[in-house]
Amino acid sequence: MTDGTMIQPDDEGRKAWLEMIAAKAGSDVDHVKDVLARNGISARQTKAVPQRLTITSIQFSGVKGNSSVPFDFKWDALGPGVWAVLSEHNLRGKTTVLNVIRWTLTGKRSVRDDMDPWFRTVLVGFTLDGRDFRVVLTDAQKDAGQLERITDGKVLVVRKFRDDESFEATMSDFFMGELGLQPILNHTERDGKSLETPHGWNWLFTSMLIEPNPAAPFGSQAIAGMPIRMMQMFMGLPWANTTNDIKAAQGRHATKASQANTLSAGIRNRTQQRIDELKSKREDLSKTPVKDSTATRRKLAASSDEFSRADGRLRMLLNNAKLIEDDVAAARIAYDESRRSLLELKDSVAAGYIFRTLKPVCCPSCDEAFTSQRERERQEARVCLVCGTAELEPEDSSEAMERSEAAVKEAAAELARQEKRAAAADDQVKRTTADREAASKACEALEKELADADVTEDPRVALLLIGAQLTELEALATAATEDAGDEVKIIDAAEDVTKSIYKAEQDRILRRVSDLTAEYAQKFGMVSLESVNLNGAGQMRLVKLGKDTSFRHQTDGEKARLKVAATLAMLKISEEEGVGRHPGLLLIDSPKSNEMIDKDYAMLIEGLMGLTDELKTVQVIFTGIAQPVVLRLIHEDHRLHAKGEDYLW
Repeated sequence: MTDGTMIQPDDEGRKAWLEMIAAKAGSDVDHVKDVLARNGISARQTKAVPQRLTITSIQFSGVKGNSSVPFDFKWDALGPGVWAVLSEHNLRGKTTVLNVIRWTLTGKRSVRDDMDPWFRTVLVGFTLDGRDFRVVLTDAQKDAGQLERITDGKVLVVRKFRDDESFEATMSDFFMGELGLQPILNHTERDGKSLETPHGWNWLFTSMLIEPNPAAPFGSQAIAGMPIRMMQMFMGLPWANTTNDIKAAQGRHATKASQANTLSAGIRNRTQQRIDELKSKREDLSKTPVKDSTATRRKLAASSDEFSRADGRLRMLLNNAKLIEDDVAAARIAYDESRRSLLELKDSVAAGYIFRTLKPVCCPSCDEAFTSQRERERQEARVCLVCGTAELEPEDSSEAMERSEAAVKEAAAELARQEKRAAAADDQVKRTTADREAASKACEALEKELADADVTEDPRVALLLIGAQLTELEALATAATEDAGDEVKIIDAAEDVTKSIYKAEQDRILRRVSDLTAEYAQKFGMVSLESVNLNGAGQMRLVKLGKDTSFRHQTDGEKARLKVAATLAMLKISEEEGVGRHPGLLLIDSPKSNEMIDKDYAMLIEGLMGLTDELKTVQVIFTGIAQPVVLRLIHEDHRLHAKGEDYLW
């Protein structure tokens, strides 16, 4: 299986994957399975089925700056194909339309800072895999609103949000789940520490943006290794998520190793100091006679052994205490969450009781007073005094209250248990620290006693003792780096095996995407381009006029066209092979603002229009100046055009 042949997505495939890892790591399958499960790594081989995201409507309203001029923008009836947002001059609100789309689909505010206070309400409708949704901001300043699904004419609330944090979380959870995506973790070293940075939906969304001056052929950041990991995710290769699991586990181990090094630095320094002392003593003994004291030497050996044992126990206890601290933090979060749920339930029950006890004395519409006769008739008929609707028995919330209170008690008990564990661990650390210090002081005292002894002896016995102590202490000093070695070895083996499995499939897909990227880029006006090669490291290599070059050495206009071509090529391959996670939406901001000449701009627009027959489910929305080529090629129904000195909104 190491020749690159794809393992099939079934139980036999998973078994073969585990066996290959075990063989490479020199371990057994059961141990490998335990290590991978403990690190959140699984054989996720299922191919992703493409789902297409299409913007159907955009609406927003508010008041412009200090002018108090209201605006109410609306653009609807959108669908697949190429759509243009145009004006006769710059600064007419074109980019804002794209920024509002990004704002609503990511939950991250994307409009300019000076325009941010203008917005009051926002609504963007979209379809995902043929299902209708819309994001509604009823209070754009607070990012308060809801995500809705429209089905059979009914509005179903998927999730509500009340601020920017919950808004961003709502859209991230929705799209990451619907598209089968997961965050990509990037690890960097800073000040000797490993930092883990998750890149979630807000970053993955940049695969749909084409800036005037792109930094990378895919996505928005040229961080080493990140563009190819984004491409692997969106191409839907069956082992992409497994690879992401492995990268995350490797990063966590790097972080833990850094933390462990910091935690045990003091212990290692003390051990090394002891080693240096013994080496110095051994050197002295090799040169001068040593006074004899057999009993004292035995005590010193025992004290040295006790110091080594206490030192080893302390290192283990400190690492264990750190893990227990994490358990305490998790238990405290669970306890706070259960208390919050109980409080919300109590508030809900109290509110229901208050509203049921209200007794109106007059009609809220016409102020006509309700007579006692009408009150008696209402009570007999058991209907509402105002609207006549039949009264319902209040829902019994006692069972839910009991469950919620039980959950609080259970969480409190678990928190108490974890805090007790933490206290016990801290007590063990203190006791062991005291034992180690006592052994160290005993060694110092006995060494002084030996130095003051009157009887001389053969120094070979003392030298043998020091040699044994050095062997044990030196092994202790290197033990910290060996503890996690087995897991790291297995995880690294999993990375090598998984790469060997999907490499052939990835190379095949990348070759097809590369060839199609070159074809599309040529249609977009890059006539000197001869070939494109997207490699497994995420680099885009080019051949132009017989010379080798790369993406980063191109002009901004060429980078933009290459990025559009690469994204559309990936979508084309996705449709042909029925696999992929890219939603098929492309937002291109002002492609001509990067000094692209008129001829190349015309070829880009013509190329995009020519691809609509090939990519019938893809939607492209671009902004630009209303040049003749755009007005000629883009049908009026697919244009939003601010003419003359007008603004779009």
